[in-house]
Amino acid sequence: MALWTDLITPAELTGYARASLEDYEVRKGSLARWLPNRQVLDIVARLVVGQRGLVDEARFRAYDAEPEIGRRLFGKRVSVELPAIGKNLPISEYQQLRTRNASDADLRNQILRDTRDAVQSVADRIERLRGTVLVTGRATIDQANFKSDDDFARSPSHTVTAGTLWSTASADALGYLATLIDLYVSDNGEQPGAILTSQRVVRAMGA
Repeated sequence: MALWTDLITPAELTGYARASLEDYEVRKGSLARWLPNRQVLDIVARLVVGQRGLVDEARFRAYDAEPEIGRRLFGKRVSVELPAIGKNLPISEYQQLRTRNASDADLRNQILRDTRDAVQSVADRIERLRGTVLVTGRATIDQANFKSDDDFARSPSHTVTAGTLWSTASADALGYLATLIDLYVSDNGEQPGAILTSQRVVRAMGA
């Protein structure tokens, strides 16, 4: 069913949807802190992997001498095709009959509620994909009607499974965590900005 523009314009509803998304992610808490939303004026996003944020260090020189020629650290340029996502909420014949005498205000509120539900549905699916990327280093979508698998070239050594280290009485969870941090620093040249884990793991580490 087409949007009833006498009640709300497409531009107004789009603005409402974007504001609803921002408000929903703030209230719920989102992995967008690490994988933020970014508007791209295309259906393809381009990024560079492998640079790790490091640069070639400078060298001392004598006064009046020219600086030595440095080198750039190049990464691998990757293009990711952005899939479409959305949700269709059709208005059934029964709903149309129930609302045939409703006021314009009630109908507008219903449109806004449906929009809010659709926005939350999209946000939840994107949030699950963010979690997949953080856990595996890949953006894997495996649906019956759509499949894709984009690799962000994360080092295999950065994908680990703690296993029984969190559950046995003799486990040195903090020591194991320090080992992972040392690996991160060795590969990236800086401390991790944050450590994201569950309440269950935090309790196990404090036991």
